[in-house]
Amino acid sequence: SVMELVARPGSTAGAAACRALPREPREPARNRHGLAQRDVAGVAPLQLRVGGLVPFSTADWPGTIAAVVFAQGCPWRCRYCHNPHLIPTEGPDAHDWPGVVSWLEGRRGLLEAVVFSGGEPTAQLALEAALRDARALGFRTGVHTGGMFPRRMPSLLPLLDWVGLDIKAPSGQYPAVTGVQAGGSLAGNDSS
Repeated sequence: SVMELVARPGSTAGAAACRALPREPREPARNRHGLAQRDVAGVAPLQLRVGGLVPFSTADWPGTIAAVVFAQGCPWRCRYCHNPHLIPTEGPDAHDWPGVVSWLEGRRGLLEAVVFSGGEPTAQLALEAALRDARALGFRTGVHTGGMFPRRMPSLLPLLDWVGLDIKAPSGQYPAVTGVQAGGSLAGNDSS
C-alpha cells in the first residue's frame, strides 16, 4: 500500500521557505570518523544518478501534472519490483542530472511538479541537491520511497511538498518481500 503525506500550508515544507535555501550542493555529510557518508553505490556523488525520465504524468502525484525522475539504484530486491532495471546502481539508460535540469527549465509553466521515484531516490545523497535544483526552477517536489532511509528524511522533508510511502509488508515479512535480511530494519521496523 502507499501512504500519502502532504505538506500543509504554514509548514516548514512550504515553497517560500524552501526557495530561500541555497542551491549549491553541500559537501557530503560526514560520519563520526570524519569520513564522507556513502550512498548505496558506495560513493558520495555530487549529482543524482538518473535511470529514467517520464516527461508528463498525472498518476505519480495525485491531482498534479508532474515529470517523474527515476533515480538509479535500490538496496532491496523485491520480487514484484515494477522497475527492476533501476535496482543496480548503474544502468544502461543513464541521464545526466544537468541535462535533466536543462530539460526542466523548458517545462516551466507546463508542469507543476517533479516527482523523484526509482529505484529508491533516498538511497542517493545527491537527492537533496536535486530537490533544491527543482525547487529553484519553481517546481513543487515529491518523492516515492520505500522508507528504507528514515534518518535522511528530516533533511529532505523541508524540500518536499508530497511523499508517497510504499509500505512493503507487515513487520515480520520484510526480509521475505525485499530479498534483504535486514529489510525491515532499513525501513525503521526493528522487529525484523
